[in-house]
Amino acid sequence: MCDSDKGYFGWLLKYERERRSLSVNDICEGICSKGIYNKLENGVTSGSTHLIRTLFQRVGINADRCGIYLKLDEFRELSDRQNILEGLHSGDVCAAKKLLEIYEVQYGNNCFSAQFCTYMRARLAQLEADDESAILLYNRALKATMPDYDNIKVVKCISVYEAFMMLNIAGLEYKRGHIAKAEEIYAILLDYCHSSNAESWNMACIYPKAVCGMLDIIASGRAHRDEYSRMYQHALAALSVLKETSRLHYIRPLLRYMLVLAQDNDKGRLEEYEELLEGCECFFKMQGHDYELFEWYPYYIDCGFCLVNDLINERRIMHGMTIEELAGTGCSARNLQRIIMKQVSPSCRTSRMLLDKLGLKGALRSDVIVADNIRAYKLWDELVECEIKKDYERKKIVSDNLCKILNKSMQLNCMVIGFEKILAEAAEGGLTYEEIAKRCEELLPFKMSDATKYKILLPIERMIIKKYISCMDRLKRYDNLDVLDTLLSNCADNDLDRKRYARDYESFISCFASCWGNAGEYDKSDELAKTGIRVEAECERMHSLASLLYCMVWNNGQRGNITSQDMTMCKMAYVFEKYKNNTSKMEFLKRWIDNHNYL
Repeated sequence: MCDSDKGYFGWLLKYERERRSLSVNDICEGICSKGIYNKLENGVTSGSTHLIRTLFQRVGINADRCGIYLKLDEFRELSDRQNILEGLHSGDVCAAKKLLEIYEVQYGNNCFSAQFCTYMRARLAQLEADDESAILLYNRALKATMPDYDNIKVVKCISVYEAFMMLNIAGLEYKRGHIAKAEEIYAILLDYCHSSNAESWNMACIYPKAVCGMLDIIASGRAHRDEYSRMYQHALAALSVLKETSRLHYIRPLLRYMLVLAQDNDKGRLEEYEELLEGCECFFKMQGHDYELFEWYPYYIDCGFCLVNDLINERRIMHGMTIEELAGTGCSARNLQRIIMKQVSPSCRTSRMLLDKLGLKGALRSDVIVADNIRAYKLWDELVECEIKKDYERKKIVSDNLCKILNKSMQLNCMVIGFEKILAEAAEGGLTYEEIAKRCEELLPFKMSDATKYKILLPIERMIIKKYISCMDRLKRYDNLDVLDTLLSNCADNDLDRKRYARDYESFISCFASCWGNAGEYDKSDELAKTGIRVEAECERMHSLASLLYCMVWNNGQRGNITSQDMTMCKMAYVFEKYKNNTSKMEFLKRWIDNHNYL
């Protein structure tokens, strides 16, 4: 086990590479030399965020596992990328073109940034119905990191970004009547999804779109109908991946096809698919979305990247340290001041040294936890799912296994372990809400009353704060609810940030909307719930969707003004909880529906 985060992602890469029997060349071809890769795997060098994220995805790991705290230049570049993608998403071609021209001048001198520019030009050409230029540009962009793309028959490893380019090429080839070529590309990606054993977070971005693309060809009569049985298995796997990750990417066209496929392969599940499709159609229609939104987010969606300069400065202030005290002998006070003032980017070594001093050992390469084995991350994902479903018996087994393999020299891992112990005791009925809140506050490196002072919180800190607030809600302590607005604003105070930090934002806003409603502030609660629902729709997520929908239903119930619209929203909430197999919430929502069936 690694003693610091320095070699952690190298160990993670090596573990997955060997587990999947991939060669170094399989992973690094087209993006870096074998020498650079070996240095990364051995912890000798750190590499750019573009390189690390691509390598992680190529070995099938969710790119967020390699850390979300970026250097100044990388943070600015990714922010500029997101602005371009937003222009594409909104259909504002002129704005996207202008932003892309600026981006190209500033960043287009390296392989990954140049590839992004070419990819965006392909997107723009496609929006302007210039399919011939679009397909040429997609091919050029893809060959920047997959130079032998034309000769590829089997994909051993691929990034989400590269897969999206292949899918777009396939879609355009089909549109142009080049059926055999489109079918070949879809088949390559479907085989990869079926056999790669990559993390579901990656597969959720690729599998549903690949399935729908191939089924477009089959449904048009351009391929054999006997493919239906095999494609139904692919469709089931794609739906399972969406369910596991609580995503809604391409779920409507996928379910429409599944209704056709199930006629011959699985008639017993027709009603289930009809119900889910009706709920999804109703939800997206309510939000005014007629097309698949994820089409415009091929890269860096909801990964929540943060600026390491800000993290360092906030924690310095939190601990009451002067610039000279924090700098010590590891770096000059003048250099640290320039880092704090965002005049320079700290090196990876400097960032690690400063964060270690500030009690954030391991944070630089962390998501919620930091580990050198993918099993730890899978256990964490399962732990979260058990908590949602209130499967405390299974959760205890998973939690024990996770705690055994987490490196306890990392402070944030210790915070995770401490939090899980609190939740376990609470589930057994051994703690009051007062005691839970007190112990949660003790876990944090700051007082709850000071939580609003900080904009960059660790994911585990947000979880602890949310639990504390939930306890205050249970105790009916609503004397300081304005704090919730500040916490939410600190998390994300504009539409773009709400999507960038969707994971943290959806968790906070569902909790806070409930608090305001329980406090009798129904209008405020509705306002938050509507915002949360809009973000969930825009990002095609469903972690908190059912809770947000029911929140508005409950508020109207308290007003004594339940309408048929509330019945519709409650049915949607029920469908989404049923889809996630969340039995306890399903039963609760079903009772409400049965009690109000007169509407």
